[in-house]
Amino acid sequence: MKRRRTFAAIVAIAIPIVVTLGLMTRRAESEMLQATTCESDLRSVFEMCERGREKGPCEHVSEAFEDACQAGCVAGVCPEQTRCTGRDPLWCATCTDMQGALFWDNLFSIAAWCDGALGVGYAEVDGDDWDACLKEEVGRQCPEIRGTDWFVRMRERKR
Repeated sequence: MKRRRTFAAIVAIAIPIVVTLGLMTRRAESEMLQATTCESDLRSVFEMCERGREKGPCEHVSEAFEDACQAGCVAGVCPEQTRCTGRDPLWCATCTDMQGALFWDNLFSIAAWCDGALGVGYAEVDGDDWDACLKEEVGRQCPEIRGTDWFVRMRERKR
């Protein structure tokens, strides 16, 4: 019994370390590519993030959030080029504002985190479990959003 607990503790510690190291390597390679793209061809990043683009992060977002979703996607890829300058509320909105880039940037990074945490791609994941992860982590990232209808509004697929 003691061996099982020891083994479980080792596994619980080892998995996050291995995942972190793998992500760091992948992130370094990705950052080199992103830096080149963001500096030389920002237009292609905006195109990749367009609403309706097949398999893109904003593929099924409603028209009401089209610009904010695209901005959040671009901000996640090219943060240096999308900083708030005070001129455009899209880039300066708070994490609770679904019409702002920060809400969507947070949402995309949290969705990727939930994918990894729940083993998406490696095991079958219940949609309710994934939604619960997303709601919990968005609330953790942006506590002011808890108790609002953000999740229902985000899921609306009006075109």
